[in-house]
Amino acid sequence: MIISNINGNDYRLNFKYDTEDYATRGTVKVTKCNVEVVESGGRFDDNGKKIGESVAICDPRDNFDKSVGRKIALQRALVEIDKSTRAKIWSAYFTKISH
Repeated sequence: MIISNINGNDYRLNFKYDTEDYATRGTVKVTKCNVEVVESGGRFDDNGKKIGESVAICDPRDNFDKSVGRKIALQRALVEIDKSTRAKIWSAYFTKISH
């Protein structure tokens, strides 16, 4: 997902879903998030500069929900980004997923 023109930059949010084995939890479903800055107006497959990445792990006792996993993973991936930019990314994210 590309989020455009925030402080003159475009941001790419990549989410991947997988299962992984953990010694203490067993097999769990995970949501991975990468946040990259890409050249404004660039194509989706252009190389970007990674500025954040994270993983959200779903406890085996919980029901896996992609929406919840994306929110948790994105929140963790954005932790190093300034508050103003984070707020704009969240606003654009919710606008994109509501369509």
